[in-house]
Amino acid sequence: MTSKAATIPAGMIFTVTSGEYSDHMVHGVFRALRDISPDDLLAEYLKDNPHEAKPYRFNETRFLSAAYRGGLIECVECMAWDIGAYSTPHMSVEDFTANDVKEAGA
Repeated sequence: MTSKAATIPAGMIFTVTSGEYSDHMVHGVFRALRDISPDDLLAEYLKDNPHEAKPYRFNETRFLSAAYRGGLIECVECMAWDIGAYSTPHMSVEDFTANDVKEAGA
């Protein structure tokens, strides 16, 4: 496994994404409560969930919920502003808080 992950410093606000092309997803906006090494966090998570190291088995919400329960991240209340698609404008605003991570981590 190769990594491009740098340490996320405590206090930093960041987004978590996964996927590519039409599968690209933003899981939410978070604040680091402590310094986070994504590589170390993943290695620790996979020790307890080795089946998720296989392709198509990684559960992003469960991984983020583990970080939430572990006191590494908090969900930031935020909104998403969509300005259009396919070069056609349309405006919509919705809640974008990562409530699924909080609920799964509860």
